[in-house]
Amino acid sequence: MFHVEQPLPNKFLDIFCEGSKNLGWSFSGHVLNLFDCYYKELCEWDKVVNLTSLREDKERVGLLFLDSLHGRLVLEGSPDKKIVDIGTGAGFPGIPLQILFPEKRFSLVEAKAKKATFLVNVIGKLSLSNANVIQKRVEHIVTETKGHHDKWDMAMIKGVNISHIIPYLRNILSENGKLLVFRSKKHDALKTYHDLIVADEYTYELPFGFGERVISLLQFR
Repeated sequence: MFHVEQPLPNKFLDIFCEGSKNLGWSFSGHVLNLFDCYYKELCEWDKVVNLTSLREDKERVGLLFLDSLHGRLVLEGSPDKKIVDIGTGAGFPGIPLQILFPEKRFSLVEAKAKKATFLVNVIGKLSLSNANVIQKRVEHIVTETKGHHDKWDMAMIKGVNISHIIPYLRNILSENGKLLVFRSKKHDALKTYHDLIVADEYTYELPFGFGERVISLLQFR
């Protein structure tokens, strides 16, 4: 009598799908496989590179993957094609959003060599042909934008000090460019940041008890 082995449980996908269901989201098998591969690479590299301080699976799924995917609130239906993720670290929010929007072009800016190497590896593993890595600090990429067509339509930051980014936005964003800021709470002071105004804000609740988060969409006056 033959013994039929049951497939091993996939902890990441179980947690990810549970959290997605709580948010009213569903994804194709192909997209889920990409997220799963990304997570496995993240966990493996994190043993030696220290990509993130989060160690629990639910923390990583909720605070990294599902939080990043709320960028869809802005990107769905948006004409913006060229997006730069500044200080992306282990690829958040850029890589999850690139997986979800493969037709858009994401540039992942990360100054640290080991993290940049990880990003290049993940892009290759997932065959994300519209993603590229820029291993520079944001102040060092401004000289490479030589004209309007070299600039990005949108910049996004998650876990990065906005005050450090503001001085360089004019140099890296197109005339009608936007800044997408992932935040833990609303911040009225954003409305007076230099020549930027808050064009829109999206408030949402993360699953697994991680609380409320806010995405602020900023534009030049």
